[in-house]
Amino acid sequence: MTRGMRWIIGGVAVLFALTQNTNAQSFSVSYTNGTVFPCNGSTTVLGPYSPGSNVTVALPACARRVNIYATSNSVSIGRITLADGPLDGNLDVVLGTGTLATTDFPPSSAGGSWAGLSTSLLDGTPIVRFGGAISGNLT
Repeated sequence: MTRGMRWIIGGVAVLFALTQNTNAQSFSVSYTNGTVFPCNGSTTVLGPYSPGSNVTVALPACARRVNIYATSNSVSIGRITLADGPLDGNLDVVLGTGTLATTDFPPSSAGGSWAGLSTSLLDGTPIVRFGGAISGNLT
């Protein structure tokens, strides 16, 4: 193998490692539909998004829960805007995985700093119930 070829292979390996490290730090948003017909209880995962990215999520009318979570508790989560969605009923928004906590124990941190939540683009007037925790600041 020539010396030039070793440099090329080494450079590709370094570029690959840097790309993998960047993708490892991210956050995702998922929504889960209700189970009453015509809804099927499915979950859709959106992302991963780069740290700090602002995201607008168009929810279907069947959506009943939204989860916002990061790959580590140091990842900054951007502003999440919920659009469309259910016309009425409960819409649970969980900063983390799982469902809304039913205990007095604080949930695990779902990310670092968070730029907040907007429900101003929802079509209807669902009751938005929120729970979760971050390790950083609400920015």
